[in-house]
Amino acid sequence: MLNSTANPANQVYMINVDGTTNLTTTLRAPVFASKGHFYQISPEVASSVPSIVYPDGAPVTPSAGNDETSFGVETLSGLVVQAAQRIQTNFDIWNDELV
Repeated sequence: MLNSTANPANQVYMINVDGTTNLTTTLRAPVFASKGHFYQISPEVASSVPSIVYPDGAPVTPSAGNDETSFGVETLSGLVVQAAQRIQTNFDIWNDELV
């Protein structure tokens, strides 16, 4: 999920911000995908992402254990027996630079 400057192959996907994937052309709305809780979002836009809080008001913070892609690999065969990726979709209502 690197921007097109860091990974030129992503230019075709119009990825402007690290940690996001542009879904605007797919959904015909200003939408982008990111890892859960904006994990690994570009530092340049981190201050503009919305706050996510628990019902008690405590902030939800991103963590590798909860928000990173994970694989469960069977030890003898090397087969992937479990894979998990947390992705959230976000309507871009606060910052046009994200899509």
